[in-house]
Amino acid sequence: MRDNFTLELNPEQRQILLDGLRYVRSSVALEIIDWTPEIEKNRDRMYSLLDGLEDKLNGVSPAEKHAKV
Repeated sequence: MRDNFTLELNPEQRQILLDGLRYVRSSVALEIIDWTPEIEKNRDRMYSLLDGLEDKLNGVSPAEKHAKV
């Protein structure tokens, strides 16, 4: 399996994926588990991965994201 690949999406397909990411983010947030530092670390990692996917779908480069902060 390749590490990276290119995918061409039309605007409607892109929006479907962005909407799906919102559901995934909600699922991560609403997961009922006893809090531990490790759980929090894993949740933060998932949020970071989801942010990265959303940025890619929106065409935001890492440099642009850091410039906005």
